[in-house]
Amino acid sequence: MILKTGKSLKGFTLVEVMVTVAVLSFGLAMIYRAFFSSLDALMFVSQRFLVNLEINNRLWETEDAFNRAFDEAAALSDSGKATINNAAFGLKTSGTLIDGTTNLHKVEVDLTWPEKNKKIVSKRFAYVGK
Repeated sequence: MILKTGKSLKGFTLVEVMVTVAVLSFGLAMIYRAFFSSLDALMFVSQRFLVNLEINNRLWETEDAFNRAFDEAAALSDSGKATINNAAFGLKTSGTLIDGTTNLHKVEVDLTWPEKNKKIVSKRFAYVGK
C-alpha cells in the first residue's frame, strides 16, 4: 500500500551520495599525486641548479689557483666533500695536461650525491692555461 501525500520527497539517496563521495575521493587522490610529483620535480631542479652553481664556483676557483700556483698539478687536483643547503656532496676536481707547449690543461669537476637509491653525478669541464 502506497500512501501519497501532497508533498513530494526531495533529496539524495544513499547510493547517490556514496557514488559522489567515491568520485570526489578519486579526484582528490589524483590532485594529491600530481601535486607531490610536481613538488619532487621542483626539489630536484632546485638542487640541480645549486649543484651547477657550486661546480661553476669550483671551476673558477681552480682556474684562479692554477694561474697563481707554481705547482700546477697540485692546483688542479682535489677531492673531498661539499655542503650545499645542509646536504653532503662528494667532490672531485682533476686536471690533465692537453698540450705541453701551450701549457693547456683540461679541468674536470664532479659532484655526486645519493637520491632515491641512485647515485647522481654532475660533471663539468673547462680548459685552463697560462
